[in-house]
Amino acid sequence: MEDRAVQYPHRYRLVDVDTGETLGTYDFTAVPGTVTAAGTEINKASLLSDAVAAAMGLDPDDDPAPNEAFSIINEKLEGLFYGKYSQMSGGSAPSGVDGYLTYSTEDNDDFSAINLAASTSKITIPSGVSKAKFYWMGALRSQSGSTGIYGYIKLYKNGSLVQTLTYTVGVTYADDYKYGRFDSVPVACSEGDYFQIFADLANSSGNVSEVSAGSIFGMEVLG
Repeated sequence: MEDRAVQYPHRYRLVDVDTGETLGTYDFTAVPGTVTAAGTEINKASLLSDAVAAAMGLDPDDDPAPNEAFSIINEKLEGLFYGKYSQMSGGSAPSGVDGYLTYSTEDNDDFSAINLAASTSKITIPSGVSKAKFYWMGALRSQSGSTGIYGYIKLYKNGSLVQTLTYTVGVTYADDYKYGRFDSVPVACSEGDYFQIFADLANSSGNVSEVSAGSIFGMEVLG
């Protein structure tokens, strides 16, 4: 981008539109009175400086315009995130025991975050991802119990709890079911962080909580 540069920025010539006669050449001087807010100047420095253009991969010597910068931003956002996800399915079906769910099938992996040969439970954050949302799709059931039978599906990051995604409570004469898709809040992350789904199913009584086979665990990148 380049600022406009002229010899006489405020000079105008008055011409009678009916006769074509030149009435004179004048320099106009602004008389704004009291300025209560100067505002942001519209120029190269405020719209698209050389440093910002270079950081976006544009050549400042080409005098790129702001619309070129906006186009690059749009391409990068769509190219990285829009409609892309990493997901695995075929989740294990534990009953009455605590542990991380494991998965047998890689459905899609736009972010190279899944490696079933290395781990059947982890989604590992690749380079360039700083924020993501995770989801679990499946069915959780707690059998009835006089003291309450609890079951939890939890999202863990690097072995520590991030969020409980859903839970069930089986009470006297009534089982409790939860099924569907359960999403996490946006989670800050960095390269090498790993996420897992933990099923908290153990109860002190004989009745149990259990996860149905075939659940899904996935990640959508937000930034």
